[in-house]
Formats: sequence, C-alpha cells, structure tokens
Amino acid sequence: MMNLYQSIIDKAIQYLESTFDEGIANNYTLSVVVYALSLAKSNKTEAALNELNSRAITTGNKKYWSSSNQQTYTYWQPRTTDIETGAYALLSFYQQSRIGDGHFVMKWLSEQRNHLGGYGSTQDTVMALQALSKYQSGADGTTSLTLTVTGSGSFVTKTFQLNSNNYLELQRQQIIVPQPLFINATAVGRGLAIFQLNLVYNQKPSSRAKRETPEPDTFVLYVTGQEDKSNIYRLTVDVCTSYFGNNSGMVLLEVGLLSGFTLSPMGIPTTDTIKMVELKDDKVFLYLDSVSYEEICISVPLVRFSSVASSQDAVVKISQYYEPMLSIPIPQVSGIGRYFAVSEFRYRDPILLWYRISVSDPH
Repeated sequence: MMNLYQSIIDKAIQYLESTFDEGIANNYTLSVVVYALSLAKSNKTEAALNELNSRAITTGNKKYWSSSNQQTYTYWQPRTTDIETGAYALLSFYQQSRIGDGHFVMKWLSEQRNHLGGYGSTQDTVMALQALSKYQSGADGTTSLTLTVTGSGSFVTKTFQLNSNNYLELQRQQIIVPQPLFINATAVGRGLAIFQLNLVYNQKPSSRAKRETPEPDTFVLYVTGQEDKSNIYRLTVDVCTSYFGNNSGMVLLEVGLLSGFTLSPMGIPTTDTIKMVELKDDKVFLYLDSVSYEEICISVPLVRFSSVASSQDAVVKISQYYEPMLSIPIPQVSGIGRYFAVSEFRYRDPILLWYRISVSDPH
C-alpha cells in the first residue's frame, strides 16, 4: 500500500521542503510543516526544527511560541493555536530524539492545562496530550515512581504508584482542606509524571468592572434568503463574508437550516476556498481555507421536504476554526454587521412569513 502512494508522498514532501526554503512566517504553520518533515525523515528536518526553535519565547524554564505580536492574553489560557504549536514542536523533538531540547516545552504545555486536564478546544487538547504522552515515553524507557503527598495538621497522607502499565492513566484523590493548607509532594524512583493540584472555591466579586481587552480581528457577514418564485419548495441562502485582520486561518461557516428544509441534493461543490462541506444536526458546515478582506460569496441551495408552521429564524455563524473560545453568540443587527471574531445573522422562511401575514389579515 505504501508503494502505491509513495510518489504522492514524495511530491508532498518536496512541496513542504520547497515551502520551508522559501520561508514560513507563521509559527503555527511552521510547526505543522516541521512535524510532517520529521515524520517523513526529510533531510530538511533538523534545519526546520532549528528554525522553529529559534523563534521560541523562553521564560525561566519554560518555552513556548506566540501566534501574535502580543504575548499577553485576556484569558489565562493561551490561544489554541499556540497550544498546538507547542504540541507539534514537542512531537518533533520526540520524533528527532531531541528529548532534552523539548523539556522546557513540556513544562509550559503541562502548566497550561485547565482543572480537568485539557485545554481550550478538542483539537489542541488532543494534540497536547498526544505530545505529552509521546514525550513521556521517550524521556525514559522505564517508569517506576512512588508519589507521596503529605500535609499539615489533620491532612491524611496520599500515595500514588506509577509504573509502565498505568503511566498514561489519570489518578486523582479529593482531599479535605484544613486551614491553613500546607502540602508537600515527593516523588521517588524513575520516570516522568505530571502532578496537578486543583483548588476550587467561590468568591464574591468586589467589582463588576470588565477587564480591558484588545480589539480582536473582525469578520463582516451578510446573508440573504432568495426564494424561487416558480417553486416554493426551493430556497437559496446567499452568504457573503470578508475579514479584516492579519490572518484568519481556517474558518468555519455554519448555516442553520429552517425547519422543513434540507440541503439540496446538488450540494455545494468544493473549491480552493471551500475545502469541505458537511451536513449534520440541521446545519451545513463549510470549512473555508481562509477569508481575506476581499469579499467571497457562497450560495447554499435548500429544498423543502415538509411544511412547518411557526418556523423559527435560522442562524448563520462564522468563526475562526482554531479559536473556538472566541465563538460566542452575539446579538444580531440588520444589514451588514461587524463583529468581533464571530459573526452571526438570522434569516427567515419567506413562504411561511407570507402565510403569517395573510392569516393575521382580518380581510
């Protein structure tokens, strides 16, 4: 099977190598290319990883990459693209057997996890946990650790055993918190483990003032519904959008379906911009390669399969695929709306709207 696709793989590797030689400005893109070249054992692998490593930000004993010039965040967790960049870098260090070079990256990734052990989205959580697991397996072939947690006062000592059979399993223990709390964690043996203490409490806020946040990049979204005058069973939703910012990256366009409508069998053809189209849960998902300041328009053909009374408005939403934390529904406005990170627009069933008017007319 490998021989069947080897020529295609070779061409892909050559393309990535030439792209690297031409220069890749975006850190996230470079990290993906580096990992792909590492897996392919390209002769550009070491140079590519060295280039990525030279762009890292080192703070104390931690190393990470930033997808923007701004190195501070309005939320305590970094951007999902920064998490993925670190994950791809750590995977590349593992793949090239440069375990020592990845130690600071591992520490940074470990400290960015939330209280559940994950990150801001499914994608960066999968990549980061894969990178941490791979790195752990490559750091030391043997895992045999005894972790003992002791505390003051009435604190009951807790012991965790880690070995080669359970080192990927989560072990946790809820503890009673005495006042004040002083704990000490001691590990004896060989191997690598991540110890995390979560302290959850409620606190009455002293101020309702919002944090100052920088203005993020902006989408413009314009949606119209075009009914077919000759066929009430057909409706076309025209979506036009543009983006004002440095780089939108992959974009997810969600077109909600009106009750009684579904995507036309003719579908939506893929293009250089439209990479994939999915129909799921009464929505049409369009994965766009990127959106620039030049407006692009997409027509979504719908067909009616059932007449539904009192149909609600459908929602069209656009967001950056790799920044789901910014995907917050916002109020609709009429006409062309400018929104932060996500744009949302609603449209109605023109036929049922006409029925509403005719029914409410006393004449």
